[in-house]
Amino acid sequence: MTDLGTQVYSFLSCAGVIYTALALAGTLYLIYKAAIGSFPIIFRLGIAVSNRKILICAGDRFGDLERLLVESKLFRKKNISQMSLHELDNMDSTTLCIVHYKYAQDRFTDLMNNKKDSCAVIVFADGGHQEVQSAHTQLIDKKKHTSLVNFRGRLLSDVFMAMITTK
Repeated sequence: MTDLGTQVYSFLSCAGVIYTALALAGTLYLIYKAAIGSFPIIFRLGIAVSNRKILICAGDRFGDLERLLVESKLFRKKNISQMSLHELDNMDSTTLCIVHYKYAQDRFTDLMNNKKDSCAVIVFADGGHQEVQSAHTQLIDKKKHTSLVNFRGRLLSDVFMAMITTK
């Protein structure tokens, strides 16, 4: 090898090491930023799904809704409990409540007024949104952490999102 060839080889070897180090540092930085951004969400979600108590106010439809949640394999049966309309005071300690609209229709205003801002309420109207009275729709819209759902798949999605957004 000539003297020029040796210098070019040395330069390219040095540049290769520098570029490899920069690529490795950039990759590690991206992994770090991704972990910092997603770890708190994943941790919070794991705690929420494993420990969060879900209160269902649905009367004779409780079994259907409980089965839907348990069969999704995201929620444990021991974390799901039933509430009747006569136990509205129990909403003080809950952070997530699923309400079947047909069952709670007569006392819906009381139920929503007893809801704390930290409690997520998902109203399940399996007959469609048109069955929900306009005044009740406006009441749902005015409260924090509430949603109106008319499909079972959407109910699961909203329960999952409520667990992420509330403590």
